[in-house]
Amino acid sequence: MDLMEGEAMVWQGRPSWRAMLSWYASVVVVAAIVLVVGVLIDQAMYGGLAAAVIAIVGFVKGWFTRIATLYTITDRRIIIRKGILSRKERAAHIDRVQNVNLTQTFVDRLLQVGTLDFDTAGTEDSDFKFVGIGDPSDLRTRIDTEYVRRTREMGSGLH
Repeated sequence: MDLMEGEAMVWQGRPSWRAMLSWYASVVVVAAIVLVVGVLIDQAMYGGLAAAVIAIVGFVKGWFTRIATLYTITDRRIIIRKGILSRKERAAHIDRVQNVNLTQTFVDRLLQVGTLDFDTAGTEDSDFKFVGIGDPSDLRTRIDTEYVRRTREMGSGLH
């Protein structure tokens, strides 16, 4: 991640492996259903092969999704970078963030993960979210603390 001159890193991370557990569980369930159907129609070998392919593809996709996503917060910007071979990067200036909304399902709370949704001034970006991050409440507090620090520095520099 290339930082601008004078920019400092506040936090950087990827979706937590714990957030991927529900994806992996659903892959296992689908593979098991395919295996059972294969056994029931007297095609256990094909059912087992299909279940193995589903499991392998599902686990690899989950791993790549996690590795290909990088979330970054600096003292100036909030950045979402996705992709390995091709890249998509979205950034917002930290001063444009109006709200940071935390969402956790029951399972997310058990796994200590969640989603931070950033509402930015002047845009209707519904996809500016850090999904599946570990300890999202702590990160939201760090963002608030950085914003207050930056606001004070800017205020003291004007006098």
